[in-house]
Amino acid sequence: MRTGRLVRRHLAAILDHCRRVDPGDLARLQEPRWSKLTFDVNFPVLAPVAGLPQALARRYWPEVHELQGRRLRVLGQWYDPPTSRSLMLVEDWLALRGLLGAGDLPARLPEPGR
Repeated sequence: MRTGRLVRRHLAAILDHCRRVDPGDLARLQEPRWSKLTFDVNFPVLAPVAGLPQALARRYWPEVHELQGRRLRVLGQWYDPPTSRSLMLVEDWLALRGLLGAGDLPARLPEPGR
């Protein structure tokens, strides 16, 4: 599965998680450095619509989502293996939060002993 498709498939669950379970994740998903370290992406996963420069806006999906009174767009520029670790990192993040469904196949084989 491609990384962007995985994010889109779980977007409603991710946003609901930020709304109801861990609002701290909402703040973290808007931080560039955290997004880089957590998902190996060069931009925040969530960006506020207000003040988003046109040059950056094209990197985000056009849909606007409102959370905690903020209007946000979701990063649409995801890269896939072998050039990026994003797919595995997104899967791990979703799994740690219980958001990875039983029907979702891992993008990689489990490591021996794992």
